Amino acid sequence: MGMFIRIEIDRNKCQASSSGCQECRKVCPVDVFQSQDGKTVTIPDNEDECTLCHICQERCPVQAVKVSKLY
Repeated sequence: MGMFIRIEIDRNKCQASSSGCQECRKVCPVDVFQSQDGKTVTIPDNEDECTLCHICQERCPVQAVKVSKLY
């Protein structure tokens, strides 16, 4: 987790492993997300690069992504 940004992925909602969605990974301008073992995960070292554009949150078809600033 980043020091300034928290990005949460609800595993119960995320469809990356079942449908291969990966929409958040495709739209993120700073490469915060990656695929790991068929699941979408964040790259902890990149979380603080998040610009709080919320595109990942808005484009997720199942509302599995939540972006919060910690400051």
